[in-house]
Amino acid sequence: MTLIDATTATVADSMNIIEVEVLRHRLQALVDEAALIIQRTAVSPIIVESGDYSCAMLDARGNLIVGGGQITMQFNEATNAVRGILKVRSDISEGDVFLANDPHGAGGLQPQDVIVLRPVFVEGELSAWLANDAHLMDMGGMVPGSLSPDATECYQEALRFPPVHLVRAGVEQVDVWSIFMNNVRMAKLVEMDLRALVSGVNVGSERLKELIESTGLQRFLYGIAELNRRTELAVRGRIAELAEGTYSNTTWSEWNGSFHRIPCSLRVEDALLTFDFTGAAPQVKSFLNSKQHVVKSMISMYLGNYLLGDLPHNQGYLDSFEVICSEGSILDSRPPAPTAANHLLSAMDAVEAALRCLLAAAVASPGSYVSKFLSVVPPHSEQALTMFSGENRAGEFFVWLAGDTLLRGSGATPDRDGMDYYWETVGKQTLWEQADVESTEAWYPVRYHHRRRDVRFAHGAQRGGIGGQATWEPIGSTSLFGTSVGQHDLLPCDGSAGGLEGPRTRIAVGHHDGTETELKHTAQQFEVKPGEEFRSWGGSGAAWGDPLDRSVELVEEDVRQGLLTESEAREIYGVAVGDLETTMSTRTQIGAERLRRASLPTDEPVALDASMDLDVPGLPIAPGVEQRGMFAVAIDTGAVLAKAPQHWTAGCPVILESAGDSVQRRGYLDPKSGRLLHSEVIPMGEPRTFASLPDRWVTAGM
Repeated sequence: MTLIDATTATVADSMNIIEVEVLRHRLQALVDEAALIIQRTAVSPIIVESGDYSCAMLDARGNLIVGGGQITMQFNEATNAVRGILKVRSDISEGDVFLANDPHGAGGLQPQDVIVLRPVFVEGELSAWLANDAHLMDMGGMVPGSLSPDATECYQEALRFPPVHLVRAGVEQVDVWSIFMNNVRMAKLVEMDLRALVSGVNVGSERLKELIESTGLQRFLYGIAELNRRTELAVRGRIAELAEGTYSNTTWSEWNGSFHRIPCSLRVEDALLTFDFTGAAPQVKSFLNSKQHVVKSMISMYLGNYLLGDLPHNQGYLDSFEVICSEGSILDSRPPAPTAANHLLSAMDAVEAALRCLLAAAVASPGSYVSKFLSVVPPHSEQALTMFSGENRAGEFFVWLAGDTLLRGSGATPDRDGMDYYWETVGKQTLWEQADVESTEAWYPVRYHHRRRDVRFAHGAQRGGIGGQATWEPIGSTSLFGTSVGQHDLLPCDGSAGGLEGPRTRIAVGHHDGTETELKHTAQQFEVKPGEEFRSWGGSGAAWGDPLDRSVELVEEDVRQGLLTESEAREIYGVAVGDLETTMSTRTQIGAERLRRASLPTDEPVALDASMDLDVPGLPIAPGVEQRGMFAVAIDTGAVLAKAPQHWTAGCPVILESAGDSVQRRGYLDPKSGRLLHSEVIPMGEPRTFASLPDRWVTAGM
């Protein structure tokens, strides 16, 4: 087997930019077609209706060329799979189809996200790969659906395959298929979905071979290398617009009341982003753990929303940023750590910390490409994914992944409220479609009472988007048994610029006697009996800006729509409905009361003197705060907050309030007005979680 390396490909008569762009669109159309084959031939609603699948094209060494389908985080996982195969298999030949699903090896996001790969040979040489990925409804293990919050090691979770042949040189490997079918529930249904993946790589690989032969192998290799080069150059150009410096944020993964620290430090330098998670908590005996390649895959999908725009999602983009995770930590665990929720728990927290760092850099970089997308980080971790099993109307066993708890609101932006019923603020794709009620009721023995907008939201100058609320009950004579995979029973998602945190996702069972049992987000095999109700409330995105700065007209409109009572409008927003004069005085009083209750700054505040030169152009350092020379100043009031290289909050009075069991809200105030400049919700007693240190600020006092 000889690998054709696209990175060194050259042609005497190089392709011009138009030819390269035509090739790009031909390749995109090809993977989109291969991805549609999956959807058209699969059976499970999670693939057919929800769109949980992808197709990736890679060069011979596993570098990403292009991807299709909705779940772009799986593109980087395809690179991990191909490179894993190349490490352990030398028996790769034309007509082979491989399967891999072990995240500890050459697998993807989780064992249920099965990757099927086919090598593409041209002129007898390995020239490319097609890799299809989809969530299969069961891969064995101790719980239907293979998501087990009680698992303490990966051997309890699912059947895990190293790279193995499903098809060898065009011949199905019956033994491998038999092992697969013998270890999964709903074997016939799962087999159909697996065969849909095989169909997709078969069609895609044949189309790709035809394309390469018609283009010419060397011109094809040159074209994809040029696409990667141009993409990396363009992405790095956008990164170069960000103020060089170090931006940090710490968050926590949560597991049954315990908190596991995830610090992120973003270094912006030389047109490269480096996300460093050194210091993350050690791995634990629960599937809270993740893997470094999964963390990069997750960041790649969400970071692309802010950096890519109309640029290709390919290896050039993946090479424009680095992710560092310590081996043996919660973000890069080693066997026998459970792996079935690699991308759902700690990796989601890592994404949120990384994006907060990125947006802090964007705030400090007015006019940059990324600064166009300033917003509160979406509530990615604010979910409790639920799976149910039982008997359907025909008496057959089924597993259902219910997506109602994924219906969260988005975070707010500086100039508008968050979107209701959908959690992504920035981006051009729908990541996961919610199967409609009629299809769900046709497939599973449930009857929905409603699926509608919730009434809870985050308060701020721009409020958070509102999540979805759903209630359904089993029909028939048997119970359904559910498992919830989530976290953040205690910690909500933070707002920005003084906006408050979003209400958390909730799940509960309503009983016959009218009582309700609230469930933990890591509940395993809870029962919903006939006549009982399963109830869910999707979390709200967080808010942007102090509630006292919300437009009076918008607050009064919220009251008219029933989203706020008049007393809430006055208490939270300082708005006396219909009385502007009282509103202005009430808002001033609330700010003064905050200052009265606040503690003095923990750092030594800046002593004002006449020699300070503040009459210089300002550059933002945080929302509502700008750097003037060597001083950080509150923009609204001119209050001096810090002297370089202090943290900009050095001179902010701090107000502490309870935000629930074991957590508190810490607000950093403008010392003149009492307005919230920043608010964070943290485990009790934890230090400040964020820093914005552009190099121009750090060096200003030198």
